Amino acid sequence: RNYLDNAVKFTRRTTQPRIEVGSTEDPHNCVLWVRDNGIGFDLKYHDRIFDIFQRLHPAEDYPGTGVGLALVRKAMERMGGRAWAESEPGRGATFYLEIPKPNGGQVDS
Repeated sequence: RNYLDNAVKFTRRTTQPRIEVGSTEDPHNCVLWVRDNGIGFDLKYHDRIFDIFQRLHPAEDYPGTGVGLALVRKAMERMGGRAWAESEPGRGATFYLEIPKPNGGQVDS
C-alpha cells in the first residue's frame, strides 16, 4: 500500500497523472511493481529513501514521516525478499517488491 500511496502523492501535481501496477515472475520469485509519472528522484538517493526518517522533499510540499519505505524494505528483508526503486528526476519512478516463492518455487510431489 505504501508504494501506491506514494505514487498518488508524487503524481498529484502532474498534468496527466499515470500510475501502473504490475507483476512478473521467474521460477524462484514474484516481482510486483508500481510505476508513476510523478516527480521522480535522482538515483544517487535510491538507497537513502529506504532509510528510516529520510525524506527527499519538505513535508510542507509532500506530507509524510519518512517511515513508510523503511518499513517496506524491512518487511521484505524479513521474508527473504527485497525492495528497490528506479527513477529519473521529472520522469517518474518505479518501485519493486521481490518476493521469494515458497520452497524456491519447487512444487511438492
